[in-house]
Amino acid sequence: GIGSALEKRLCVYGKSYDFKRIRMDTHDNNLDLIYFLIKRNYSLIGEEELYTPGKKEVILEKNL
Repeated sequence: GIGSALEKRLCVYGKSYDFKRIRMDTHDNNLDLIYFLIKRNYSLIGEEELYTPGKKEVILEKNL
């Protein structure tokens, strides 16, 4: 689908500029995105309050 195509293009772009990894964050209740990224070899690297006090974001990362 569209999400897969965008994520693939993001990786191609990153590799073309010698990025070593891609890091993303999302709200901890956005399970669809979390599972989507895990299926595409992203690893859960932590949780932090990044935007809203008391609301944790899940941080995921993929090595290129």
